[in-house]
Parts: sequence; C-alpha cells; structure tokens
Amino acid sequence: MEKSSAPKRFIIGVNVITQVLLVAVVIVFLNLFIYRWHPPKADLSHNDYFKLSDKTKQLLKSLTAPVEVIVFFQPDSDDPVTHRVFNDVQFLLNEYKNVSSQIKVRYVDPDRDPINAEKLSKEYGVRDPNVVVFVYEKRNKFVPVPELVEFDRSGNPYGGGGNRIKAFKGEQQFTSAIQNVLDAKQPKIYFLTGHGEGDPEDYDQKKGFSVISKYIRRDNLLVEKVNLFEKQQIPKDCDVLIVCGPNRQLNELELNAIQQHLAQNGRAMFLFDAFNDETGLEKILHQHGVKIGNDIILSVGVYLGGKAILPEAHGVRYNPHPVTQGFKGEGFMTSFPSARSVDQATPADSSKGRVTVLVETSPNEWAETNLTKLRQEQKAEIDDKDRKGPVPVAVALEPSSAGEMEREGMRMVVFGSSGFIRNGSITGGNLDLFMNALNWLLKRQQLLGIAPKTPQEFSLSLTSFQQRAIFITEVIVIPSFAAVIGFLVWLKRRK
Repeated sequence: MEKSSAPKRFIIGVNVITQVLLVAVVIVFLNLFIYRWHPPKADLSHNDYFKLSDKTKQLLKSLTAPVEVIVFFQPDSDDPVTHRVFNDVQFLLNEYKNVSSQIKVRYVDPDRDPINAEKLSKEYGVRDPNVVVFVYEKRNKFVPVPELVEFDRSGNPYGGGGNRIKAFKGEQQFTSAIQNVLDAKQPKIYFLTGHGEGDPEDYDQKKGFSVISKYIRRDNLLVEKVNLFEKQQIPKDCDVLIVCGPNRQLNELELNAIQQHLAQNGRAMFLFDAFNDETGLEKILHQHGVKIGNDIILSVGVYLGGKAILPEAHGVRYNPHPVTQGFKGEGFMTSFPSARSVDQATPADSSKGRVTVLVETSPNEWAETNLTKLRQEQKAEIDDKDRKGPVPVAVALEPSSAGEMEREGMRMVVFGSSGFIRNGSITGGNLDLFMNALNWLLKRQQLLGIAPKTPQEFSLSLTSFQQRAIFITEVIVIPSFAAVIGFLVWLKRRK
C-alpha cells in the first residue's frame, strides 16, 4: 500500500507544480500584453513625485513634430547623485512619452557604447557625460545634472556640504528645454552699460554676471549690450532691457530713450542696489507707480558665535503672481545682498498699470534709513524712521490685472538688489526667481509655475530596547517557532 501511494503522490506533486507554472506563464504574458498595448500612465510615486503639471501636458499635446531626447548618462557611475538622477530622469521621461508620442527618447552610455557616444559628441558638441540633450530640427539644448537638482546646503553656511538632494527640477528644466528648441526666433536681451552696471561677460565672482548670462543663453535667448551714450536709443529688436545695478546718473538723452522704450510697450527689468547714487531712473519708475527706497534692508544673523547685523535681505513671502507661481513661502527662500526696499508708490496712478509686490522679507528684517551712520559707525538699530518688516524687495508692473499673461502692453520687473544674481550669489531660489521674471516679461507662460519636486525621505529611529526586541524576534523567536511546528508535523507523520 505504501509503495503504490508514493508514485501517486509524486504524480500529484508534478501536476500541481505544472499548474502553478502554467498560471504564472499566463499571468506574465497577460501583463506583457497589457503593457504593450496599454502602457501604465499612473504616477504611483509618493506625493505625485513624477506627476506632470497642466502646463507641461499642454505643451506636449501641442507638438506636431518629433522632439528627440538623448540621455547621455553613465548609469553605473559610482556617484550616488548621478545614479539617483538617472533613475528620476528615466521615470520622468516615461511620463513625457505617455502624454505625447512625439517625444522620442534614446539612451547613450559612453562607457558601454563609445561609438555612439563619439558620434553624439561630434554632432552636438557634447563634451561631458551625464547630460540630457533636446533636439528639434537643427536646434538643441543641453540640461546637465547640476541644473536638475538643488542640494541642501543648510548644514554648511559656506555653501559646501554633502550631496543630499533638496529638490528635483527635472520637469521645470525639461519643459523649458522643449519650449526653447521649438522657438524659431531667438528673443534678444539687452544689458545697459555705461553707468557702472553689471557686465554679462564679467567672470568676477563679486562683480560679474557671466553666470546668469550663461543661463539666459541656455534658454535660447541672445544676450547683447547697449550703450545709450553711443546709440541714444534702445534697439528696435530689444525684447527685454535689463538695467543691472547702475551707480551713476544717466543723462537726459539716455533717460528719454528708456522712457520712449517703455512708452512703446517695451519690456524692462531694473535692479538697484543700496548705497548707490541717484540715477534718474527712480523718477521714471515713480511715474509708473514704483517707489525705490533710499535705504538698505538689514537682518540679524550669527557671525563668529555672536549676533551680527547683516546687509542681506531674505525673501520668504511670495504674493500671487505668474512670476512667483509654484514658489512655497516656507520651503523656498531667496537672498538679496545690499538690497533696498521696492514698493508701490503712494498714491499709485492706476492709469500707468497695476503694481504687484512679488517678494517680501521676514518680519524680523527692516529697512534702515540712516545710511550715513551705518557707513561711519558700522552700527544700526531699528527706530521709528525705519521701515519694519516684512519689507517688499521686488515688484512687477503690468497694464492690467495681475496674471493676465496675454494682455499686450508695457511690462517691467523691479528688484531692490542686483547682487542676488551676481556670479557668487546664484542659488537655486535666486535663479528660479530671475528666470521666472524674465520669462514673464517675454510672455513665455509655458515656462512659469513649474515647481521643483522634493524627494521624500523616510527614517526610522529606534531605541536600544526596540532594536534588541526586533533582533530577538527576527533571529530567535520566529525561526524557533517554525522549527517547533516542523518538528511536530514530522512526529505526527511518523506515527
């Protein structure tokens, strides 16, 4: 009886294993079929990490010709940042492809595919790996890793620190790149010169603006310089005039040229600094409802282990406007060195347009008006003559109610600091604010309001007692319980 039951049990076992394998094969092929004809389109990541904004979807659905995306990466790099960014790029580009079939993505690994890597280098001038290249017709734009992530430097006041990623700006950069390569016409940005303004070709860390100029050019924009003492008029092909930190008086002809540019629905960005002399631009802006304060915004910080008064404003409040869309008041901060207050003039002339305060400091900062004492004694304390915080440090002027992107007419953005975009001061928040303001002036609304995504990090803190309890449970209790059950089953079968 026992001999005849053994083959029977073997056959039953084989039959069960075969059925399980057949079911598994059917499930696998069914999943492959579903994925082939109906690829997944849901973002199952925590907090919609890869979910695309409506503006990105709108841009992708408007594509009528293919946009090639070349991911020139080293996925097996020992650098944890590169490895993490590569994974995020993959998932994000899958979302782009799910929305539009015009997005064509190919991956080139220079370590495993040196032949294609060399072709890519010759064709598009890609010198270094770990960059995403967007190509449309004969136009292309590069997005390197440093532009995709923002690091947390809070642990090091000098800007160093570890490589913990604070924010992933993939969608913001990719959508901007697609928009840039689609634009056949390159808008021109003119920097005013001749009055001590910042030079877009100066590489000096403290005085130069070459870094911001590089970012402007990467957005498919042309950068030029104009000296009104020589030309006496703003070029007709000027899309945006930038006046960056003037410290000398403009003559009557130069002021008239700027007034004429604004009167002809021109676009302009003015950046002032504290302690600079009157330039004549203050009166023009006051006529349009913008007041430039004769002050400097101060904050209390820590220096050499003690409290110190610092000539730096920190933007922490962002009022509703396309320029500040997507900024989070508590998690997003901008820094403005040597800043002066910029506010709506009182009374405001509504016929000139609508003035909107964009950025305000914290309530703990104030605008110091006694500049003479501050210069001579290097001391300051808030009094009744000073303006208490929050202090406005940036405004926007437009010809209608705030947020009407398509309305034609003159536009301007005024900042109380030019130092916040100098070579040595560019941070993620400062750069995003400046580029948002520039895109708003250019009416490139597709590039506005796409906020960076914050990676979700989880940590588990256990006491020593909890650690011992887990160790005993996992290593001793559970294996012992399984062994006892197995031993009892063995005894029962033996009987």
